[in-house]
Amino acid sequence: MRHFRRRPRVDRKPDRTYVTQADTAIELELRARIEKKYPAHGVLAEEYGDRTSNQETRWIIDPIDATHSYLRGVPAFATLIALERAGVLEVGVMSAPSDLRLIDCEEVIVSVEEGLGLGLDRVGLVRKRRTLGARSDRGTWVRIEARPRWRVASQGWGGIEAAQVLTGIAKPEWYRSLSWRDADNALWWRADETELVTAAPINTGV
Repeated sequence: MRHFRRRPRVDRKPDRTYVTQADTAIELELRARIEKKYPAHGVLAEEYGDRTSNQETRWIIDPIDATHSYLRGVPAFATLIALERAGVLEVGVMSAPSDLRLIDCEEVIVSVEEGLGLGLDRVGLVRKRRTLGARSDRGTWVRIEARPRWRVASQGWGGIEAAQVLTGIAKPEWYRSLSWRDADNALWWRADETELVTAAPINTGV
């Protein structure tokens, strides 16, 4: 993250896509670590190509997926790494700075508690990539979402509001909401307090 929002050097690849000094630095660091710990393994990565020499085991790396977001200062990018053995992908991992499962969200939770005038259960907190969910001390449910500013501008929010026009179906009561701009991270945050539904779901979302 040391190059993020600090005007890194930017070049164009033959396919006209962008590559920054952060892309190359991340890839070189990962290659060096792999070669030191697993010298017999191959590496296939986006910026410096294929170094496999027909090894059965190889690492596949995209140092920055969504480089355009990175360049715009939007924290909606990730480093992707996969391990392949004999042509079969065995594992894949992603590291993303805006993944709410990976970052400390206490300051956001406190802001929601103060804004909505309630307390949230940290023990039962549900974390997903872009959302948090928790039971409140007044028996309701609070959903917190982080959304890049460009997504709000092009897509809006809409989910809960749109549901309000539906009639004749079961849906949780929507009580209040709170939203604010996080200028430092180019994000909008939104919290919605709804009725707490304890019945088992009919189906899971995909």
